[in-house]
Amino acid sequence: MVGRLTAAGAAVLKEPRDMPWGERVAYVADPDGNPVALAAALAYPSIPSGSRPSSASFSRCDASESPAK
Repeated sequence: MVGRLTAAGAAVLKEPRDMPWGERVAYVADPDGNPVALAAALAYPSIPSGSRPSSASFSRCDASESPAK
């Protein structure tokens, strides 16, 4: 997509980059110079092992408990 936009005259503000949350993100400028974010899901995101939360980071939620009113 970025290649097609560049060929059509769009300015690339940030080249495509794989993000740790599983998307490839790039930024181009529209004809008025405004930034436009482009994002696509990666088929198999690679999450660095140090950035994965441990199971201890999550608390258990009991579905039988109703929210306070």
